[in-house]
Amino acid sequence: MGKIKLYSNESIKRVIAFIPPGHQHVRVIIELKDGIIILHEASVAGILRAYINVVTHPSRRAIERN
Repeated sequence: MGKIKLYSNESIKRVIAFIPPGHQHVRVIIELKDGIIILHEASVAGILRAYINVVTHPSRRAIERN
């Protein structure tokens, strides 16, 4: 595993969700002060599913999917 980075809200300059021309699936660009992250729709969907599973569960505090 590489170096771990933690980004605060202040580190994020902007977020863009878009469907590239000729494609059907969403991409998300996260523009940071020190770089750019581009995520495919499946990656964002997996992150959102995990987030929702933790936030909406009465006792769950973590979830891991491989």
